[in-house]
Amino acid sequence: MVLHGGSAVAFGLVGALLMLMLVQGSQLKAAPLTVAFFAFCFAVTIGALWEIWEFMLDQVFGLNTQKSGLVDTMWDLIVDAIGALIGAGAGWAYLKGREGGPLVRAMRAFIDRNRRLFGG
Repeated sequence: MVLHGGSAVAFGLVGALLMLMLVQGSQLKAAPLTVAFFAFCFAVTIGALWEIWEFMLDQVFGLNTQKSGLVDTMWDLIVDAIGALIGAGAGWAYLKGREGGPLVRAMRAFIDRNRRLFGG
């Protein structure tokens, strides 16, 4: 659960950063809510693809990566969605200029260190 939650938060942040790379310094404009929505969808998609990968491993190689099947998969997807919401929320807070917590500070530091990626 910790792995799914942590990776979902990270992928939510990555999704927000990817969207910012696309819109910063270009003619494209995106509202903070649009960036957050993209980040959320990006992170949940990665989580869903991971569950498909686990299913394939179980079916092809006879492994037991999904433990209790549907229940394990659903909890993993729920945790992925919560983590994605947290990561996307940090991206939204950054764009709204909020001080935020450690995730917003980490985004701000990453963007400051990599200005060339963000049109600056």
